[in-house]
Amino acid sequence: MHRLVDALEENGISTVDGTRVPSGMDWRHYYFYALSRAHVYLPILSQDFLFSASCEDEMTFAWDKHKIFVPVTHDSGPFDAVMQNPTSFVPRRANIEMVVPKLQSFLNQRNRYPPVGRFEDDWDSNVAHLVGILSTLLATATQKKMEINTAYAVATVTDSRKEDDMLDHDLRMLLGKMDSDNWEVQLDALGSLRFLCHKRDLRIKLRK
Repeated sequence: MHRLVDALEENGISTVDGTRVPSGMDWRHYYFYALSRAHVYLPILSQDFLFSASCEDEMTFAWDKHKIFVPVTHDSGPFDAVMQNPTSFVPRRANIEMVVPKLQSFLNQRNRYPPVGRFEDDWDSNVAHLVGILSTLLATATQKKMEINTAYAVATVTDSRKEDDMLDHDLRMLLGKMDSDNWEVQLDALGSLRFLCHKRDLRIKLRK
């Protein structure tokens, strides 16, 4: 993991993981706060990941916060062995049979890199591919953030004038939606905000 973290950081992609938790601090307080501000969740798929309750907690939190999942395959063989036959691994984690369906639900909806084999078997190519994927995702997320910030600014100016009670009410509802952790909800609210701002501008012109 540390080698991959170093490679991503060298390519301008900031990362955070549990090894950076300050001494004496509850790792959940540190890591979940950092993860809540991140755009992408990048789990390293291995048997250790499957047998870790902490990794399960991290993934559940990332899913609940609608983070983009980009799974990286440490070694597909041992990982798939557990996913396909969890009963054989009960001695290593008592509830693994109940955990696997949940992980399948989360992970099977995402492409993993590489699909089979070990990430390190073709290190340079896999790193370049992963950096390209992450750069595209982060650029898209940054653009969405800029659009949402612009909408906030427009909506704040519009809301401050209080010229139409019904319009103000609708704006407040949409601003609340834009606090959502779900990008789709935010973008839907953004489109509605643009429409309301345009509608308000037309009303002002008609009243002059």
